[in-house]
Amino acid sequence: MTQLNKDFQVNLDYSLSGVEEQDFMIKPSVSKGSVEIFNNEKNIWVRFSSLRSDFPKLSKTINLKLAGVPAEKTELCFDIQHLKTGKMFKTPCKTIWNKNFFAYYFSLLNQRLGAINGKILK
Repeated sequence: MTQLNKDFQVNLDYSLSGVEEQDFMIKPSVSKGSVEIFNNEKNIWVRFSSLRSDFPKLSKTINLKLAGVPAEKTELCFDIQHLKTGKMFKTPCKTIWNKNFFAYYFSLLNQRLGAINGKILK
């Protein structure tokens, strides 16, 4: 597992009609590891198990931090709750690849390409 301390920005693409962003709370979840989301209004990082009132309102740009991500990947989704009705919406999951896995993958790829080129050239 890899500990990631650096936060990253996520841009969300959505269109609202007849409701405001402030009417919704957003809560991230991952299939493996843990995720935190930054609440700009309270100036705090919020964990999955935090109080509902600590989670930020929906916005086009959010900041996240991942920790305990497995060697290869995790799936990131968002639960979005309409605060007036309580209705829950779940976004489709997005695969987040670990950068160490990419470095390993490209290292192997380069080795194999070098071996192929070596055989072709001989």
